[in-house]
Amino acid sequence: MSPRDAVLHAGPRRLRPILMTTIATIGGMLPLALALEPGASTQAPLGTVVIGGLITSTLLSLLVVPTLYLWTARHIEPRFTKKPPTFRVDDLKALAELRDPAPV
Repeated sequence: MSPRDAVLHAGPRRLRPILMTTIATIGGMLPLALALEPGASTQAPLGTVVIGGLITSTLLSLLVVPTLYLWTARHIEPRFTKKPPTFRVDDLKALAELRDPAPV
């Protein structure tokens, strides 16, 4: 399976669980971030930061990571795959002489 096909196959499968987890956590943090109760104003920045981090990490995991994977598969992975050996004509002549030495 090509890297592009793998990303297109895995993207929709991972979208729903990631979004469900993120939305549930943001929903739990909203009362903290809105500081609706007295004395909660000291915790409001924490809720805001957590919600911002969740949104950022969700975007990273859904957009940036697959893009980085495709770029890596296209540009870096070919450097580590085995390539067939290349021979020059002089190398082949030298190899032939080693196999069948010329009679003296």
